[in-house]
Amino acid sequence: MTARAHLLTSLVAMTTAAGGWSTAFAQSVRVSGVTSFQYVEIRPLITDSVDVSLVAGDGLFRRAADGHLVRCIEGTAFCRFMRSSHPISTVPATQDVTVSVWGIGRGIRGYARARGRATVAGEDSLWPRSSDNYDLLAAYAELSRRSWRLRVGRQWKTSGLGYHNYDGGSVVVWTPTFTFEAFGGWSLAQGLNEPRTGESLAALESFAPNVRALLVGTQVSYRPRTGSTFTVLYQREIRHDRAALYTERVSVDAVTRTDRVSLEGSIEADVATTTLNEARLRAWYNPSPNLGLGIYARHYQPFFELWTIWGSFDPIGFDEIGANAMWRIPGSTTDVDVRGARRSYQDTGASSVFGPVRSSGWYLGINVSTRVGRDWQIQGGARRDIGFGAAKNDGYLSLRRQFDNGTFFGVRLQAYQRLYEFRVAEGTVLGLGGNGAIRVGPRVHLTGALTTYRHLAGGSSPSVDWSQLRGSLRIDWTLGSEPAVSGRGGGTR
Repeated sequence: MTARAHLLTSLVAMTTAAGGWSTAFAQSVRVSGVTSFQYVEIRPLITDSVDVSLVAGDGLFRRAADGHLVRCIEGTAFCRFMRSSHPISTVPATQDVTVSVWGIGRGIRGYARARGRATVAGEDSLWPRSSDNYDLLAAYAELSRRSWRLRVGRQWKTSGLGYHNYDGGSVVVWTPTFTFEAFGGWSLAQGLNEPRTGESLAALESFAPNVRALLVGTQVSYRPRTGSTFTVLYQREIRHDRAALYTERVSVDAVTRTDRVSLEGSIEADVATTTLNEARLRAWYNPSPNLGLGIYARHYQPFFELWTIWGSFDPIGFDEIGANAMWRIPGSTTDVDVRGARRSYQDTGASSVFGPVRSSGWYLGINVSTRVGRDWQIQGGARRDIGFGAAKNDGYLSLRRQFDNGTFFGVRLQAYQRLYEFRVAEGTVLGLGGNGAIRVGPRVHLTGALTTYRHLAGGSSPSVDWSQLRGSLRIDWTLGSEPAVSGRGGGTR
């Protein structure tokens, strides 16, 4: 059976089963799904050559008569270069189905989310994991009471360290001011929903782990008053035979808010390597209902798990300080958002053939949104970003017509210019497209977009053409009733 047939079969089977459950238990089962399709077009790079006698000059890099930048190796008869070939396309599809079951007993709930994927048209190889037809994202049983919750199965842990998927159990206990949580089980590779010993990770890493990992952790949250929370998390992943450590990390998150002022801070640290991966502090002040002012500071250094070789390359980080202001013009529906920041990069200790690499960067951006009448919205913005070895300028202008029940149609014009990473080359991309959404009855919502991009290469740009067409279609649907939320842990996700 082909991947396309697999996806179609699974879609019909999951939807039929979900519909049957929803009909049989109309007050205790809720099924929702997201069916999405994307159209992706690219122009693959291929190697071409030109006779060395037709290329003027000397040295490793030269300019051919037609403007191509070519690479000429001493003693060879041809100079080679990369260029774009004819466009090829693919249409990947994914089907998510979420089932929530409650009413089985007091405080008992079951939850599952599955995903099917396949390439329904075009080239299979263009879409990562297109041959991985199924994923079980979550599947657990839950028992809740007013002051505690027990959950067993495949579940997500959302924290200051990101999203972690694991097969195991968790216990949460609530008090008026504290929340205590302990969790553990078989760890899954972050973002892959499968063990680190799976084929998906092995395809990317030559030395991927061959032994599964165990995840254990604990989290404590303190709420001294309304609007303030302080959370500390400790998380550790080890080989199940305890012969090696995969990760050991800690995070601290704090927020406090009043009517006019809010303060937010967070820390992510690698305990195993004593590295501060990220530290953020943000302050926001509303001097009036129409004006908001913010400032933030951030330190960032990449995190790598201990089993991978990438951490041995001593990756550098940066420090950043920025500010933004949001202003609504009095007596109007016009909002203005201005943002800016400056980054300082750590010393790499490396050199570049193009000369010294800058050690700082900055960006500045503005976004403006206004309404014309009741139904029309106009948005526009621009941003300039100067970074480490690359730069980008971009801008956009959009017009949207809003209807009732979440229905809208719009057009968007955008453009961006990029200085390619560590290459002396520039290019400009223009994009024009449309998007929209429509509600088909109370339980089905369609969202779609189609955009064409035109790449205009500069005089010294590489001989590539990124002109392409992109499209998407998303269908959100629901079967069954909405469960009532009871207590702190009684609602569905």
